[in-house]
Amino acid sequence: MRSKGVIYLNSKDEGFLLNLACSERLKDLNQAAITVSRLGQKCSDFGLNRFDIIYNDLKHGIIDLGKLKFGTKNVHKIIERMEKSIYSTANLHAALENLAFERENFSCRLSHHRRSRKRMGYLSLRRRFDFDREALLRSEQ
Repeated sequence: MRSKGVIYLNSKDEGFLLNLACSERLKDLNQAAITVSRLGQKCSDFGLNRFDIIYNDLKHGIIDLGKLKFGTKNVHKIIERMEKSIYSTANLHAALENLAFERENFSCRLSHHRRSRKRMGYLSLRRRFDFDREALLRSEQ
């Protein structure tokens, strides 16, 4: 905050600049809370339905955050499970990409094989006919 460019463009008062930055952050937080409140009204959870009231009480200091109990015992387990899920999802995505690549290669090879069989045309049909005729003769014996 003490750089010459910031002082030249904005102000020499560092407290004013910090207050300005803090007020911008609070505006962003209020907008996020409004969005969460709108989404929470669609939920069946009672706490989410009344999120705007709880947020306003927290903002005005009616509810003391220090007195709220938060169960941190299970948080580490939940985080580990989420990390495992993220890792396995990433592995699945990588496998799907690899499978798509292999499928594309196989379809290219298959179309090349079909084109080459069409070029052979009559010969391949005749070979199949001869093979079928031989198989029929062997089965009759």
